[in-house]
Amino acid sequence: MEVMTRSGARTNWFGGDGRLDSLWRRVDRRLALRCRTDPSRRQASLEVRGQIDDGCALAFARLLEELVDSGITTVRLDAAGLDYLDVGGARVFASTACDLEAKGGRLRVQHAKEAVERVLSMSGLGRLLISPT
Repeated sequence: MEVMTRSGARTNWFGGDGRLDSLWRRVDRRLALRCRTDPSRRQASLEVRGQIDDGCALAFARLLEELVDSGITTVRLDAAGLDYLDVGGARVFASTACDLEAKGGRLRVQHAKEAVERVLSMSGLGRLLISPT
């Protein structure tokens, strides 16, 4: 669905049924996400809620691949609602980061809880984290 923002920019929403109050897309019983894309700037902002583990990592990876394949090169992932991340989820982050970096873009994770930060750091993915300022 394409939405006009206050600034007049066109923004595509990934998922949802066209109503602004239902833009959350359930990936799995454990994970929901909301994504706003700006194709003209090749950027996407993702919000996640729940947990990313081996059980839903593949479905989450497919959604991220779809974003990358659509031409998005920069993804900012708001992890404030992410309660749990295991090595399977960290692998998805690493793969997506590599795909985006190969296109000159990047994946950045912001507002991560301490447990999620720890998994990313221990996985060698601390560079993806945006420090709160």
